[in-house]
Parts: sequence; structure tokens; C-alpha cells
Amino acid sequence: MKNDISVVVPVFNGEKFIERCLNGLINAFNNVDNFSVEIILVDDGSTDGSKTIISKFVEGYNWIKYFYQENRGPSTARNLGLNVANGIYISFVDCDDEVKPSFFKTLQQVIIDKPDLVVFGYEKISSNTKVNFFSPKEKKEIGGRKRLMNVADDKELFWYPWSKIYLADLLKNIHFDARMRLGEDTIFNLQVVKQANIIKRIPDILYSYYENSGSLSSPSYKHGLLENMSFHFENRVKIHDSLDEDIKLDISKYYLGHILPWLINNVMYLPEKERKNEFKKIVESNFFTTCIKWKWNINSRGQYIILSLLNLRMFSLLNILLKMKYSSKR
Repeated sequence: MKNDISVVVPVFNGEKFIERCLNGLINAFNNVDNFSVEIILVDDGSTDGSKTIISKFVEGYNWIKYFYQENRGPSTARNLGLNVANGIYISFVDCDDEVKPSFFKTLQQVIIDKPDLVVFGYEKISSNTKVNFFSPKEKKEIGGRKRLMNVADDKELFWYPWSKIYLADLLKNIHFDARMRLGEDTIFNLQVVKQANIIKRIPDILYSYYENSGSLSSPSYKHGLLENMSFHFENRVKIHDSLDEDIKLDISKYYLGHILPWLINNVMYLPEKERKNEFKKIVESNFFTTCIKWKWNINSRGQYIILSLLNLRMFSLLNILLKMKYSSKR
């Protein structure tokens, strides 16, 4: 017999957070009646005490299940969860986050008419404990390939796997790209929206996202980020049946206006003597060489200057300008 919902929780060295995460899910489950749930914990090769903590929950609740794999990244962990889940709907929760007490009760009411995708609100709790709320405007809409636009601007639809629940039947042929450890959620959601019929957005705040040191804004160089985003671009292009001018404009806006600043920020954490080579790699990447040939529009004057200097391969001047910019911020 199928559960109403399967919750997939990838875990990697989450001993500081996993108890809070699981207690939140249990509390939410206790607030709903006649609703079957399974929690699928996928341990992605943790080397801390995560397994010990998890084992106590697995022993106490037969609807909490544990799976282990060697460390292969969050995409592979989520894919394992997708493969073993038997819920009518599937959701994803990160082990360092927490669902609200009304999580299951609200979703029980929302899925009565079987939407393909449900998007809900969340709160973002920063490291300084500042809380920001993100609440979608209530809306029912149609998915499909024509909906694959405004990816950078419509992050409540295309970003994050944890602010949504998915009809399991919709995901039979959709998985996360295991080559990617960043941005894989956007590619996943693009595929979902392309296949979806009915999409429901609800304003309810059902999830607490805790910002931590592993985020893209954390002050350290992230190895493999450019390669990761090259895989990202490869996937993005494949999703579209055709690349008309509007699609090209949207793609170039996403990668030149949104992804490129991440990469530039990453380069600036390298020693100065290594930056020129990294700038060169960016210029020769698949997304840059393709998007720079397409029509593109960057709103920020600063980003436009950076993009132009990269395109002209004026890496030394670019480095000087960026040093001045970053020295005033760090």
C-alpha cells in the first residue's frame, strides 16, 4: 500500500542538526490524522555521529527508514531516495533544516485534487538569526515546455527541491544529475515543470531553511564550481525542445547575469597569481562561449563591465578592478 507522502532526507555529517530535523517531522506527523508518511534518510557517507543519532529514531518509529551509501553527493543521495520511495507524493528535506508543525496537515488538504506540483512558502534563518519570510501568492497554473522561462526571476518555482512536493508518477523518468553538487535542483525542477500539468502555489510557510557555512556565499574557494556549472548549462540546453530567441535570452540572462557572478566571486578567493588562468577557463567554458554569442541583457553596469573585460580577455585589468571592489567589502 502506498503512503500519502515520502520525505527524502539526504544526510552528510549532520549530527548537529539531524535530531532537530527529525523531531520537526515527527511533530508535524503527530498533528495530522489519516495521513500515511514515510521518512527516507539517505546517509551520504557521513563520518560523524549521524548514524548513531538516526538509529535511535529508526528503532522508535517504523515509518523512518535508513539507507547508507559511500559519499557521492546530494544528487545521488536524493536519487536513491526517489528509487525506494513508495509515496503518492515525494518531498525533500535537508538534514540541517526543519519543517513547520503544520507541514503535513496543510499538504493533506492541498493534494486532494491531485496537483502535479505544489510550491509552498518558507522562512530563511540567517547565521545572525535574522529571519526572512518568502510566501508565494496563491495561484494555480499550467506547466509544460512554454513555462520554462524566467528561471532567474521565478526562484520560488525553479529553485530548491525542499519548498515543494511532487507527484511521484511525474518523477518516474526524472532524477538529479549526479555530476552536479550545486544547482542540480534548478535542472530537476525545470524537468518537472516541463512535464507537469497542474501546478499549485500556496502562501503557507511550511519550512525553515537555515543558512550555514556551506552556502555559496561562504568565504572559501569551491573546487569544481565551473565544471559543475558547465554540466548545469549542458542540462539546461537539453531540456528545451527548441532554442528560440526568447529562450536564448532567458538562458543567457541566467548564466551571464546570475551564474557568472558566483564564478567570479569564487575566483577571487584564489591567490592572485592563479586568477588569470581561472578567468581564461571561464571564457572558454561552454556556457560563456555560447551565451556571449546570443542576445543578452545585463541590468547591472558593474556586471556589464566585468562581462566585457572577460570577453576581451583583459584579465589583468579585470583583476585590478575586482581587487578594488572586493577590498572594500572584505
